[in-house]
Order: sequence, then structure tokens, then C-alpha cells
Amino acid sequence: MKREDIHYLGWYLIYWVLVLMTFLKVINVHWIYASYLIALPVLFSSLILWLLKGEKELGIASALFFSCLGDLSGAASCLVLQIIFFALAHGCFIVTFLGKAKFSLKRIGLIVMILILVIVYVLTVIHSENNTLRGLFIVYAVIVSAMCASTILYEGSLRLLFIAAGTLFLISDSLIAWNMFAEGVAVANFWIMICYYLAQFLFFYGAVNRPGNEIIVLEK
Repeated sequence: MKREDIHYLGWYLIYWVLVLMTFLKVINVHWIYASYLIALPVLFSSLILWLLKGEKELGIASALFFSCLGDLSGAASCLVLQIIFFALAHGCFIVTFLGKAKFSLKRIGLIVMILILVIVYVLTVIHSENNTLRGLFIVYAVIVSAMCASTILYEGSLRLLFIAAGTLFLISDSLIAWNMFAEGVAVANFWIMICYYLAQFLFFYGAVNRPGNEIIVLEK
């Protein structure tokens, strides 16, 4: 194993230690800002990715950073800001993966199938007397579906890993929508967050290990 790989393993381990801290609430939960710890793992991965790859992975590093801001907004109960920041994060993912996209009937067919499932889910689950809130969630559902679609179109050696990341992100957001709008038994936050953190880790891991010839750097 290369020394570089050992260093990377250290960063991955720290990420999951931070995740564990958010679940076990190692730091005093009575601290007024304890809820903001939820953003630490993704903030850490964003900063480390920037330090390791710089502008080469600016797209994914920016997506992770916007996700961190979304986490902080959620912790502060600012739902609109949370949706906006995560929409920006997905926009960064979309630009990154469409930069190396390959179109085929098989991939487009898979995307259409996913979009149909998302539309059915949205129409079935998202019901609210607040039309603005409902509209925001529908728009966001379109954006996160587009992000997932962009990973399917991506052509690269780590394509399946990025598809898994996008799918986990979609699942996490779907569970959040279920908790907010659907009647019946609520989904445990544990499953929402584990899908979310695993998705972000896979994006982080993929960006760290993505070959240089699969990266498109935007010219200034």
C-alpha cells in the first residue's frame, strides 16, 4: 500500500469518527449548539478534498460544502435555506458528472424509470395545505432526481460508486419527505442520516480516487 493511500485511510477514518460522534452525541448534548455537529463530517470531507485535489475536484468539494451549509440551516430550523443550499449542492454534482456524460438508450431508459418512480412517490406522499412548501419540495425532488440521473450518465471508472451515492442521497431525501408529509409510522432518523452520510462519503471517496483523465477543470 502506498503512503498516499495510508493517508487517505486516515481521512476516511476521521470522517466516520465524526459521524459516530453525531450519532452517539459524545459532546455534551445540553450545549446550545450541539445540534450543529451534524454538519461536521461533510464540512471535514469538503475541506480535505479541497486540500488534496484543489481545483481539480472543485465541483464535488463545492457540493459537499453547500451540503454542510444545508445541514447547518436544518439544525437552525431554516427549512427554505436548507432546501436552497442542498439544491445548490446538487447543481454542483450535476455540472461535475455531466462534464463526462455518455448517453445511451439503456441509461436514458433507467433515468426515465427513476423519474417515474419519483413522480409517483411525490404525488403520493407530499401533501400539504401550504402550497409554497409543497411547491418547494416538488422542485427539490426534480433537482435531486436530476443529480441522480447525472451519475447514471457519468462515464468513468467509478461510475457505479457515484450512482450508489446518488441513489442513497435520493433515498435519504425520500425518507425525510415521508416523515414530514406521510401519515403513519415515522422513519427513524438513524436510517435517514446513515443513508445521507454514506452517500456523502462515497462522493468524497470517489472524488479523492478519481483518475485525473476523468476530471474536467473549468477554465477561468
